Amino acid sequence: MGVRGLSAYDSNVFATEVDQEDDVSFRIEPDALLEDQEGKLQWGLRYRPSYEQFVDFDEKSGWTHLANGDLSWQVDSKTRVELFDRLGRFRSVGRFNELVTTGEADLVGDVTEFGFRSEENTRNTAGASLTHSLTSTQMLTFDLGHNLLDYDREERADRDTVSATGRYAQVVSRRDEVGGGVSYQHSSIDGSSLRRGQATDFYNLFGTWRHQFDDTLELSLALGPTWVDGDERDDPVTVATDQFLFPMFATEGGNRLVRATSCPTEDGALILTGECDVIDQDLTPTQENDVREERTDVAFEGPVPSGSNTSVTYFANMTLSKRWEQWSGSISYRRQQSDSSDLGSSTVADVLGGVLEWRPSPRWASGLRLSLVRQAQATQGVQSVLAVRSVDLSERFGLGPAFADVAESVALRAVEVDQDIDIWTVWASLDVRYRVTERTTIFGNAIYWKEWSGAGASFGRDYDRFRFHLGVEYRFDPIHL
Repeated sequence: MGVRGLSAYDSNVFATEVDQEDDVSFRIEPDALLEDQEGKLQWGLRYRPSYEQFVDFDEKSGWTHLANGDLSWQVDSKTRVELFDRLGRFRSVGRFNELVTTGEADLVGDVTEFGFRSEENTRNTAGASLTHSLTSTQMLTFDLGHNLLDYDREERADRDTVSATGRYAQVVSRRDEVGGGVSYQHSSIDGSSLRRGQATDFYNLFGTWRHQFDDTLELSLALGPTWVDGDERDDPVTVATDQFLFPMFATEGGNRLVRATSCPTEDGALILTGECDVIDQDLTPTQENDVREERTDVAFEGPVPSGSNTSVTYFANMTLSKRWEQWSGSISYRRQQSDSSDLGSSTVADVLGGVLEWRPSPRWASGLRLSLVRQAQATQGVQSVLAVRSVDLSERFGLGPAFADVAESVALRAVEVDQDIDIWTVWASLDVRYRVTERTTIFGNAIYWKEWSGAGASFGRDYDRFRFHLGVEYRFDPIHL
Protein backbone atom coordinates (compact mmCIF):
# COMPACT_ATOMS: atom_id res chain seq x y z
CA MET A 1 0.00 0.00 0.00
CA GLY A 2 1.03 3.58 -0.50
CA VAL A 3 -0.03 7.15 -1.15
CA ARG A 4 1.12 9.93 -3.46
CA GLY A 5 0.56 13.65 -3.13
CA LEU A 6 1.46 16.09 -5.88
CA SER A 7 0.89 19.55 -7.22
CA ALA A 8 0.55 20.33 -10.93
CA TYR A 9 0.60 23.26 -13.31
CA ASP A 10 -1.29 23.04 -16.63
CA SER A 11 -0.81 25.71 -19.30
CA ASN A 12 -4.03 24.82 -21.20
CA VAL A 13 -6.45 23.03 -18.89
CA PHE A 14 -9.25 22.81 -21.47
CA ALA A 15 -7.00 21.83 -24.41
CA THR A 16 -8.35 24.67 -26.57
CA GLU A 17 -6.88 26.53 -29.51
CA VAL A 18 -8.10 29.95 -28.36
CA ASP A 19 -8.82 31.57 -24.99
CA GLN A 20 -6.33 29.22 -23.34
CA GLU A 21 -6.45 29.13 -19.55
CA ASP A 22 -3.80 27.86 -17.14
CA ASP A 23 -4.33 26.58 -13.62
CA VAL A 24 -2.69 24.92 -10.64
CA SER A 25 -4.05 21.76 -9.06
CA PHE A 26 -3.35 19.45 -6.12
CA ARG A 27 -3.88 15.70 -6.23
CA ILE A 28 -3.95 12.89 -3.68
CA GLU A 29 -3.56 9.26 -4.88
CA PRO A 30 -3.97 6.37 -2.44
CA ASP A 31 -2.76 3.01 -3.73
CA ALA A 32 -3.89 -0.41 -2.47
CA LEU A 33 -2.26 -3.63 -3.70
CA LEU A 34 -3.18 -7.21 -2.80
CA GLU A 35 -0.98 -9.91 -4.33
CA ASP A 36 0.51 -13.37 -4.08
CA GLN A 37 3.73 -13.74 -6.10
CA GLU A 38 4.80 -17.18 -4.87
CA GLY A 39 4.23 -20.59 -6.39
CA LYS A 40 2.96 -21.61 -9.82
CA LEU A 41 -0.21 -19.52 -9.51
CA GLN A 42 0.55 -15.84 -8.97
CA TRP A 43 -1.93 -12.96 -8.94
CA GLY A 44 -2.34 -9.31 -8.03
CA LEU A 45 -5.19 -6.80 -7.56
CA ARG A 46 -4.62 -3.06 -7.43
CA TYR A 47 -6.91 -0.05 -6.90
CA ARG A 48 -5.74 3.54 -7.30
CA PRO A 49 -8.35 6.28 -6.86
CA SER A 50 -7.21 9.89 -7.11
CA TYR A 51 -8.82 13.24 -6.37
CA GLU A 52 -7.61 16.42 -8.07
CA GLN A 53 -8.57 19.90 -6.86
CA PHE A 54 -8.07 22.86 -9.21
CA VAL A 55 -7.46 26.33 -7.79
CA ASP A 56 -9.20 28.59 -10.34
CA PHE A 57 -11.49 26.19 -12.25
CA ASP A 58 -13.24 24.16 -9.57
CA GLU A 59 -15.48 22.67 -12.28
CA LYS A 60 -12.56 20.45 -13.31
CA SER A 61 -12.04 19.05 -9.81
CA GLY A 62 -13.07 15.45 -9.31
CA TRP A 63 -12.20 11.78 -8.95
CA THR A 64 -10.44 9.33 -11.23
CA HIS A 65 -10.53 5.59 -10.56
CA LEU A 66 -8.00 3.02 -11.80
CA ALA A 67 -8.12 -0.71 -11.08
CA ASN A 68 -6.19 -3.62 -12.53
CA GLY A 69 -5.82 -7.33 -11.99
CA ASP A 70 -3.20 -9.86 -13.14
CA LEU A 71 -3.02 -13.64 -12.98
CA SER A 72 -0.16 -15.91 -14.06
CA TRP A 73 -0.24 -19.72 -14.00
CA GLN A 74 2.81 -21.84 -14.76
CA VAL A 75 0.92 -24.97 -15.83
CA ASP A 76 4.09 -27.04 -16.27
CA SER A 77 7.68 -26.55 -17.41
CA LYS A 78 6.54 -25.78 -20.98
CA THR A 79 3.20 -23.99 -20.66
CA ARG A 80 2.26 -20.65 -19.11
CA VAL A 81 -1.11 -18.83 -18.99
CA GLU A 82 -1.47 -15.11 -18.23
CA LEU A 83 -4.60 -12.94 -17.77
CA PHE A 84 -4.90 -9.20 -17.13
CA ASP A 85 -7.53 -6.49 -16.93
CA ARG A 86 -7.14 -2.69 -16.73
CA LEU A 87 -10.23 -0.64 -15.83
CA GLY A 88 -10.40 3.15 -15.61
CA ARG A 89 -13.14 5.64 -14.86
CA PHE A 90 -12.29 9.15 -16.07
CA ARG A 91 -13.93 12.57 -15.92
CA SER A 92 -13.32 15.51 -18.24
CA VAL A 93 -14.75 19.01 -18.39
CA GLY A 94 -15.24 21.03 -21.56
CA ARG A 95 -15.77 24.78 -21.77
CA PHE A 96 -18.08 26.85 -23.97
CA ASN A 97 -19.25 30.46 -24.16
CA GLU A 98 -22.65 31.48 -22.87
CA LEU A 99 -24.40 34.84 -22.65
CA VAL A 100 -25.62 35.88 -19.20
CA THR A 101 -27.47 38.92 -17.87
CA THR A 102 -25.41 40.67 -15.21
CA GLY A 103 -28.14 42.75 -13.61
CA GLU A 104 -25.51 45.42 -12.80
CA ALA A 105 -26.70 48.98 -13.42
CA ASP A 106 -23.27 50.18 -14.53
CA LEU A 107 -22.99 47.56 -17.27
CA VAL A 108 -24.77 47.99 -20.57
CA GLY A 109 -26.43 44.83 -21.92
CA ASP A 110 -25.22 41.27 -21.41
CA VAL A 111 -21.75 39.75 -21.21
CA THR A 112 -20.18 36.48 -22.32
CA GLU A 113 -19.10 34.07 -19.59
CA PHE A 114 -17.76 30.54 -19.70
CA GLY A 115 -20.08 27.59 -19.27
CA PHE A 116 -18.80 24.12 -18.41
CA ARG A 117 -19.94 20.66 -19.51
CA SER A 118 -18.80 17.57 -17.63
CA GLU A 119 -18.61 14.11 -19.14
CA GLU A 120 -17.36 10.77 -17.89
CA ASN A 121 -16.04 7.73 -19.72
CA THR A 122 -14.97 4.19 -18.94
CA ARG A 123 -11.90 2.57 -20.49
CA ASN A 124 -11.20 -1.13 -20.19
CA THR A 125 -8.35 -3.20 -21.61
CA ALA A 126 -8.27 -6.96 -21.04
CA GLY A 127 -6.16 -9.77 -22.43
CA ALA A 128 -5.21 -13.42 -22.18
CA SER A 129 -2.01 -15.15 -23.31
CA LEU A 130 -0.97 -18.80 -23.68
CA THR A 131 2.73 -19.56 -24.19
CA HIS A 132 3.94 -23.09 -24.95
CA SER A 133 7.52 -24.24 -25.56
CA LEU A 134 7.58 -26.95 -28.22
CA THR A 135 11.30 -27.51 -27.70
CA SER A 136 14.15 -25.59 -26.10
CA THR A 137 14.37 -23.45 -29.27
CA GLN A 138 10.74 -23.34 -30.50
CA MET A 139 7.81 -21.47 -28.95
CA LEU A 140 4.11 -20.89 -29.70
CA THR A 141 2.12 -17.93 -28.33
CA PHE A 142 -1.62 -17.20 -28.56
CA ASP A 143 -3.09 -13.87 -27.45
CA LEU A 144 -6.65 -12.55 -27.06
CA GLY A 145 -7.45 -8.91 -26.37
CA HIS A 146 -10.35 -6.52 -25.78
CA ASN A 147 -10.30 -2.72 -25.67
CA LEU A 148 -13.37 -0.62 -24.78
CA LEU A 149 -13.96 3.15 -24.66
CA ASP A 150 -17.48 3.93 -23.41
CA TYR A 151 -18.75 7.51 -23.05
CA ASP A 152 -21.67 8.35 -20.78
CA ARG A 153 -22.99 10.95 -23.23
CA GLU A 154 -25.04 9.33 -25.98
CA GLU A 155 -23.83 11.74 -28.67
CA ARG A 156 -20.21 10.61 -28.24
CA ALA A 157 -18.98 7.70 -30.34
CA ASP A 158 -18.01 4.65 -28.26
CA ARG A 159 -15.25 2.32 -29.48
CA ASP A 160 -14.90 -1.43 -29.04
CA THR A 161 -12.04 -3.60 -30.34
CA VAL A 162 -11.37 -7.34 -30.04
CA SER A 163 -8.22 -9.06 -31.28
CA ALA A 164 -6.60 -12.47 -31.63
CA THR A 165 -2.96 -13.29 -32.47
CA GLY A 166 -0.97 -16.48 -33.01
CA ARG A 167 2.85 -16.43 -33.19
CA TYR A 168 5.65 -18.93 -33.72
CA ALA A 169 9.31 -18.23 -32.88
CA GLN A 170 12.46 -20.29 -33.27
CA VAL A 171 16.01 -19.65 -32.10
CA VAL A 172 18.28 -20.24 -35.11
CA SER A 173 21.62 -19.13 -33.65
CA ARG A 174 23.11 -17.75 -30.48
CA ARG A 175 22.10 -14.21 -31.44
CA ASP A 176 19.12 -14.70 -33.80
CA GLU A 177 15.46 -15.65 -33.41
CA VAL A 178 13.01 -15.74 -36.35
CA GLY A 179 9.32 -16.46 -36.60
CA GLY A 180 5.97 -15.27 -37.83
CA GLY A 181 2.28 -15.22 -37.16
CA VAL A 182 -1.21 -14.01 -37.99
CA SER A 183 -3.51 -11.57 -36.22
CA TYR A 184 -7.13 -10.45 -36.49
CA GLN A 185 -8.75 -7.31 -35.09
CA HIS A 186 -12.36 -6.19 -35.21
CA SER A 187 -12.99 -2.52 -34.44
CA SER A 188 -16.47 -1.01 -34.11
CA ILE A 189 -17.35 2.66 -33.58
CA ASP A 190 -20.80 3.98 -32.70
CA GLY A 191 -22.44 6.64 -34.84
CA SER A 192 -23.05 10.30 -34.02
CA SER A 193 -25.40 13.02 -35.24
CA LEU A 194 -23.45 13.46 -38.51
CA ARG A 195 -21.98 10.00 -39.02
CA ARG A 196 -23.09 6.38 -39.14
CA GLY A 197 -21.44 3.79 -36.97
CA GLN A 198 -18.66 1.77 -38.54
CA ALA A 199 -17.06 -1.64 -38.13
CA THR A 200 -13.68 -2.58 -39.62
CA ASP A 201 -11.73 -5.86 -39.73
CA PHE A 202 -7.92 -6.04 -39.91
CA TYR A 203 -6.20 -9.25 -41.14
CA ASN A 204 -2.44 -9.20 -40.62
CA LEU A 205 0.26 -11.66 -41.69
CA PHE A 206 3.72 -10.92 -40.29
CA GLY A 207 7.25 -12.17 -39.91
CA THR A 208 9.53 -11.56 -36.93
CA TRP A 209 13.27 -11.31 -36.38
CA ARG A 210 15.23 -10.58 -33.22
CA HIS A 211 18.97 -10.06 -33.40
CA GLN A 212 21.50 -9.37 -30.65
CA PHE A 213 24.49 -7.49 -32.06
CA ASP A 214 26.18 -7.92 -28.67
CA ASP A 215 25.16 -8.20 -25.03
CA THR A 216 24.03 -4.53 -24.95
CA LEU A 217 22.56 -3.87 -28.43
CA GLU A 218 19.42 -5.60 -29.74
CA LEU A 219 17.07 -5.22 -32.72
CA SER A 220 13.49 -6.52 -32.70
CA LEU A 221 11.36 -6.49 -35.87
CA ALA A 222 7.82 -7.55 -36.82
CA LEU A 223 6.53 -6.63 -40.27
CA GLY A 224 3.86 -7.78 -42.69
CA PRO A 225 0.90 -6.91 -44.95
CA THR A 226 -2.56 -6.08 -43.57
CA TRP A 227 -5.90 -6.40 -45.32
CA VAL A 228 -8.43 -3.82 -44.10
CA ASP A 229 -12.10 -4.64 -44.67
CA GLY A 230 -14.64 -1.98 -43.74
CA ASP A 231 -18.43 -1.99 -43.64
CA GLU A 232 -20.47 -2.03 -46.81
CA ARG A 233 -21.50 1.51 -47.68
CA ASP A 234 -24.65 2.58 -45.86
CA ASP A 235 -26.96 5.53 -46.38
CA PRO A 236 -25.64 8.66 -44.67
CA VAL A 237 -27.43 10.41 -41.83
CA THR A 238 -30.64 11.83 -43.28
CA VAL A 239 -31.43 14.62 -40.79
CA ALA A 240 -29.27 16.64 -38.37
CA THR A 241 -31.42 18.38 -35.79
CA ASP A 242 -30.85 21.63 -33.91
CA GLN A 243 -27.84 22.77 -35.96
CA PHE A 244 -26.49 26.34 -35.98
CA LEU A 245 -28.09 28.21 -38.87
CA PHE A 246 -24.95 30.34 -39.17
CA PRO A 247 -21.87 28.19 -38.30
CA MET A 248 -18.92 29.75 -36.48
CA PHE A 249 -15.23 28.88 -36.23
CA ALA A 250 -13.11 29.53 -33.14
CA THR A 251 -10.06 31.75 -33.77
CA GLU A 252 -7.48 33.47 -31.57
CA GLY A 253 -9.61 36.61 -31.74
CA GLY A 254 -12.80 34.81 -30.72
CA ASN A 255 -15.65 33.09 -32.55
CA ARG A 256 -16.06 34.17 -36.17
CA LEU A 257 -18.73 33.71 -38.83
CA VAL A 258 -17.66 31.88 -41.99
CA ARG A 259 -17.15 33.52 -45.40
CA ALA A 260 -19.33 31.27 -47.58
CA THR A 261 -17.67 31.74 -50.96
CA SER A 262 -14.26 30.74 -49.51
CA CYS A 263 -15.50 27.18 -48.87
CA PRO A 264 -14.64 24.32 -51.26
CA THR A 265 -17.31 22.96 -53.59
CA GLU A 266 -18.54 19.40 -54.04
CA ASP A 267 -21.03 18.62 -56.84
CA GLY A 268 -21.82 22.32 -57.14
CA ALA A 269 -22.45 22.88 -53.42
CA LEU A 270 -20.35 24.86 -50.95
CA ILE A 271 -19.13 22.49 -48.20
CA LEU A 272 -18.24 23.62 -44.67
CA THR A 273 -14.71 22.37 -43.90
CA GLY A 274 -11.63 23.59 -42.07
CA GLU A 275 -10.47 25.14 -45.38
CA CYS A 276 -13.17 27.83 -45.21
CA ASP A 277 -12.09 31.35 -44.27
CA VAL A 278 -13.69 33.38 -41.51
CA ILE A 279 -14.94 36.96 -41.60
CA ASP A 280 -12.30 38.71 -39.54
CA GLN A 281 -14.68 41.05 -37.77
CA ASP A 282 -15.45 41.12 -34.05
CA LEU A 283 -18.91 40.30 -32.77
CA THR A 284 -20.25 41.84 -29.59
CA PRO A 285 -21.46 39.37 -26.95
CA THR A 286 -25.06 40.27 -27.76
CA GLN A 287 -24.53 39.82 -31.52
CA GLU A 288 -22.84 36.45 -31.00
CA ASN A 289 -25.65 35.25 -28.77
CA ASP A 290 -28.32 36.38 -31.26
CA VAL A 291 -26.55 34.55 -34.08
CA ARG A 292 -26.17 31.36 -32.01
CA GLU A 293 -29.87 31.35 -31.14
CA GLU A 294 -30.70 30.85 -34.83
CA ARG A 295 -31.08 27.04 -35.13
CA THR A 296 -32.41 24.72 -37.84
CA ASP A 297 -32.94 21.07 -38.77
CA VAL A 298 -30.85 20.16 -41.82
CA ALA A 299 -32.00 17.38 -44.20
CA PHE A 300 -29.93 15.25 -46.57
CA GLU A 301 -29.88 15.85 -50.32
CA GLY A 302 -27.76 14.91 -53.31
CA PRO A 303 -26.00 11.73 -54.51
CA VAL A 304 -24.09 9.24 -52.34
CA PRO A 305 -20.57 8.35 -53.59
CA SER A 306 -19.64 4.69 -53.61
CA GLY A 307 -16.32 5.06 -51.78
CA SER A 308 -13.96 2.16 -51.11
CA ASN A 309 -14.39 0.03 -48.00
CA THR A 310 -11.20 -2.04 -48.37
CA SER A 311 -7.49 -1.32 -48.53
CA VAL A 312 -4.12 -3.04 -48.21
CA THR A 313 -1.50 -1.59 -45.91
CA TYR A 314 1.16 -2.94 -43.55
CA PHE A 315 1.62 -3.25 -39.79
CA ALA A 316 5.06 -2.98 -38.19
CA ASN A 317 6.77 -3.03 -34.82
CA MET A 318 10.50 -2.24 -34.79
CA THR A 319 12.69 -1.46 -31.77
CA LEU A 320 16.43 -0.88 -31.46
CA SER A 321 17.59 -0.89 -27.82
CA LYS A 322 20.97 -0.19 -26.22
CA ARG A 323 22.30 -0.47 -22.64
CA TRP A 324 25.27 1.25 -21.03
CA GLU A 325 26.59 1.19 -17.47
CA GLN A 326 24.28 3.98 -16.23
CA TRP A 327 22.20 4.65 -19.35
CA SER A 328 19.70 2.74 -21.45
CA GLY A 329 17.74 3.81 -24.49
CA SER A 330 15.63 2.74 -27.43
CA ILE A 331 14.13 4.06 -30.63
CA SER A 332 11.04 2.47 -32.11
CA TYR A 333 8.53 2.62 -34.94
CA ARG A 334 5.06 1.07 -34.85
CA ARG A 335 2.23 0.99 -37.36
CA GLN A 336 -0.96 -0.48 -35.95
CA GLN A 337 -4.71 -0.22 -35.62
CA SER A 338 -5.65 2.70 -33.36
CA ASP A 339 -8.48 2.80 -30.83
CA SER A 340 -8.52 6.53 -30.19
CA SER A 341 -9.10 9.44 -32.54
CA ASP A 342 -11.70 12.07 -33.39
CA LEU A 343 -11.97 11.05 -37.04
CA GLY A 344 -15.11 9.06 -36.26
CA SER A 345 -13.87 5.96 -38.06
CA SER A 346 -11.32 3.16 -37.68
CA THR A 347 -7.79 4.48 -37.95
CA VAL A 348 -4.23 3.31 -38.44
CA ALA A 349 -1.54 4.99 -36.34
CA ASP A 350 2.15 5.51 -37.14
CA VAL A 351 4.12 5.97 -33.91
CA LEU A 352 7.78 7.04 -33.87
CA GLY A 353 9.24 7.05 -30.37
CA GLY A 354 12.40 7.29 -28.34
CA VAL A 355 13.30 6.58 -24.70
CA LEU A 356 16.48 7.52 -22.80
CA GLU A 357 16.89 6.55 -19.11
CA TRP A 358 19.68 7.42 -16.67
CA ARG A 359 20.34 5.76 -13.31
CA PRO A 360 23.50 7.36 -11.86
CA SER A 361 22.96 5.75 -8.43
CA PRO A 362 20.50 3.45 -6.64
CA ARG A 363 18.63 6.53 -5.38
CA TRP A 364 18.42 8.61 -8.58
CA ALA A 365 16.49 7.80 -11.75
CA SER A 366 15.46 9.95 -14.70
CA GLY A 367 13.91 9.38 -18.11
CA LEU A 368 13.23 11.27 -21.33
CA ARG A 369 10.46 10.07 -23.68
CA LEU A 370 9.58 11.44 -27.11
CA SER A 371 6.93 10.40 -29.63
CA LEU A 372 5.40 11.53 -32.91
CA VAL A 373 2.00 10.02 -33.78
CA ARG A 374 0.03 10.21 -37.01
CA GLN A 375 -3.49 8.77 -37.13
CA ALA A 376 -5.13 8.29 -40.53
CA GLN A 377 -8.33 6.65 -41.68
CA ALA A 378 -7.99 2.96 -42.43
CA THR A 379 -10.20 3.07 -45.55
CA GLN A 380 -11.99 5.63 -47.65
CA GLY A 381 -15.35 6.52 -46.18
CA VAL A 382 -18.61 8.30 -46.90
CA GLN A 383 -19.33 11.11 -44.47
CA SER A 384 -22.23 13.51 -44.05
CA VAL A 385 -21.02 17.12 -44.20
CA LEU A 386 -22.80 20.45 -44.06
CA ALA A 387 -23.58 22.27 -47.30
CA VAL A 388 -23.90 26.05 -46.98
CA ARG A 389 -24.94 28.99 -49.10
CA SER A 390 -24.02 32.67 -49.04
CA VAL A 391 -26.45 35.07 -47.33
CA ASP A 392 -26.27 38.79 -46.63
CA LEU A 393 -26.46 39.58 -42.90
CA SER A 394 -25.28 43.17 -43.23
CA GLU A 395 -28.67 44.45 -42.09
CA ARG A 396 -29.35 41.79 -39.42
CA PHE A 397 -28.17 41.64 -35.81
CA GLY A 398 -26.60 45.08 -36.30
CA LEU A 399 -23.62 43.52 -38.10
CA GLY A 400 -22.85 45.92 -40.95
CA PRO A 401 -21.49 45.65 -44.52
CA ALA A 402 -18.59 43.31 -43.67
CA PHE A 403 -21.13 40.49 -43.28
CA ALA A 404 -22.51 40.39 -46.82
CA ASP A 405 -21.13 36.86 -47.51
CA VAL A 406 -22.02 34.68 -44.50
CA ALA A 407 -22.33 30.87 -44.63
CA GLU A 408 -25.83 29.60 -43.86
CA SER A 409 -26.59 25.90 -43.25
CA VAL A 410 -28.86 24.52 -45.97
CA ALA A 411 -28.41 20.73 -46.35
CA LEU A 412 -26.42 17.62 -45.59
CA ARG A 413 -24.29 16.19 -48.39
CA ALA A 414 -22.43 12.89 -48.62
CA VAL A 415 -18.75 13.15 -49.53
CA GLU A 416 -15.99 10.59 -49.85
CA VAL A 417 -13.45 10.86 -47.05
CA ASP A 418 -9.90 10.14 -48.20
CA GLN A 419 -7.35 8.13 -46.22
CA ASP A 420 -4.97 11.09 -46.02
CA ILE A 421 -7.20 12.88 -43.49
CA ASP A 422 -5.17 12.64 -40.34
CA ILE A 423 -4.38 13.84 -36.83
CA TRP A 424 -0.82 14.55 -35.66
CA THR A 425 0.47 14.54 -32.07
CA VAL A 426 3.91 15.43 -30.71
CA TRP A 427 4.55 14.35 -27.12
CA ALA A 428 7.59 14.72 -24.83
CA SER A 429 8.12 14.03 -21.13
CA LEU A 430 10.98 14.32 -18.66
CA ASP A 431 10.85 12.43 -15.33
CA VAL A 432 13.19 12.71 -12.32
CA ARG A 433 12.89 10.56 -9.17
CA TYR A 434 14.93 10.51 -5.95
CA ARG A 435 14.49 7.83 -3.27
CA VAL A 436 14.95 9.62 0.05
CA THR A 437 14.44 6.52 2.19
CA GLU A 438 13.50 2.91 1.54
CA ARG A 439 9.82 3.90 1.39
CA THR A 440 9.83 7.61 0.49
CA THR A 441 10.42 9.02 -3.00
CA ILE A 442 10.15 12.56 -4.34
CA PHE A 443 9.56 13.08 -8.06
CA GLY A 444 9.10 15.71 -10.73
CA ASN A 445 7.60 15.37 -14.21
CA ALA A 446 7.27 17.76 -17.17
CA ILE A 447 5.08 16.93 -20.19
CA TYR A 448 4.57 18.82 -23.43
CA TRP A 449 2.27 17.84 -26.27
CA LYS A 450 0.94 19.45 -29.40
CA GLU A 451 -1.91 18.21 -31.57
CA TRP A 452 -3.10 19.36 -34.98
CA SER A 453 -5.28 18.05 -37.82
CA GLY A 454 -4.27 17.47 -41.43
CA ALA A 455 -5.33 19.73 -44.27
CA GLY A 456 -8.08 17.42 -45.54
CA ALA A 457 -10.04 17.19 -42.30
CA SER A 458 -13.58 18.55 -42.09
CA PHE A 459 -12.66 20.08 -38.72
CA GLY A 460 -9.76 22.23 -37.58
CA ARG A 461 -7.51 21.56 -34.61
CA ASP A 462 -4.24 23.08 -33.48
CA TYR A 463 -3.31 23.42 -29.82
CA ASP A 464 -0.41 22.75 -27.49
CA ARG A 465 -0.20 22.10 -23.77
CA PHE A 466 2.43 21.95 -21.02
CA ARG A 467 2.02 20.21 -17.67
CA PHE A 468 4.40 20.03 -14.71
CA HIS A 469 4.09 17.79 -11.61
CA LEU A 470 6.00 17.80 -8.34
CA GLY A 471 5.16 15.30 -5.61
CA VAL A 472 6.10 12.76 -2.97
CA GLU A 473 5.29 9.05 -2.71
CA TYR A 474 5.29 6.89 0.40
CA ARG A 475 5.05 3.09 0.44
CA PHE A 476 3.77 1.43 3.63
CA ASP A 477 5.20 -1.79 5.02
CA PRO A 478 3.44 -4.76 3.42
CA ILE A 479 0.86 -6.61 5.47
CA HIS A 480 1.39 -10.38 5.31
CA LEU A 481 -1.86 -12.36 5.43
